Amino acid sequence: MPSHFPPTQSPLPHGGVRNRADRTSEILTERMCRNIIYSSVAAFVVRSEFNRFITIHWQKGGLTDREAAWATGRFIKYCSDWMRHHRSPCVWLWVRENDGDQGRIGTHVHILFHVPPDLAPLFRKFPYRWIKLISTCKPMKGMLKSKTIRGYSSLVSSPELYLANLDYYVHYILKAAPADVADRLCLRFSEKRGRVIGKRAAVCQLLLERIKSARRPLMLGDLSE
Repeated sequence: MPSHFPPTQSPLPHGGVRNRADRTSEILTERMCRNIIYSSVAAFVVRSEFNRFITIHWQKGGLTDREAAWATGRFIKYCSDWMRHHRSPCVWLWVRENDGDQGRIGTHVHILFHVPPDLAPLFRKFPYRWIKLISTCKPMKGMLKSKTIRGYSSLVSSPELYLANLDYYVHYILKAAPADVADRLCLRFSEKRGRVIGKRAAVCQLLLERIKSARRPLMLGDLSE
């Protein structure tokens, strides 16, 4: 698998025309995919491993796809404020999808998130409270799905199960990558995930800075070596 950025390629940009609110996209670019892969390893390196997988179906909360980018940012803001209150860094990345044209689940977001083990019991009840504050109507059943990544509790003594599940979730959220990008990055999935208005993917600043400072961006396979 590729283990470095091409010479002209840089991490996800901040601001500018690429991130304007009315920009639409049908796919994840190779740059986005690489940053998500690299960030999932960077989280491991900084000892804030992704241990929670969250999916929010914004359409079930009465939000349009145009509103979903704002809603996702708002949810992350609640997470960040909560983590700051508990004196812990907020480590996350997310990818938005919208299969509304197929009439299935509509606009939604997948989030990989780190919750310190000692805060996990406290954190569990808050995501639903936050989406209730964000939604324009009463959240429907199934709007929020939050699960701990299997194997995390035995990460130190037996990391194989956790790494296999992390690998699966990273590949899963990158399924909007076009076939040629999926081939180059050895991704398991490639399928149409609809048009998204606004930002399609984002990585927290802490991980972006870690990527920039690394001598070479690591790939998921490096974790099992």
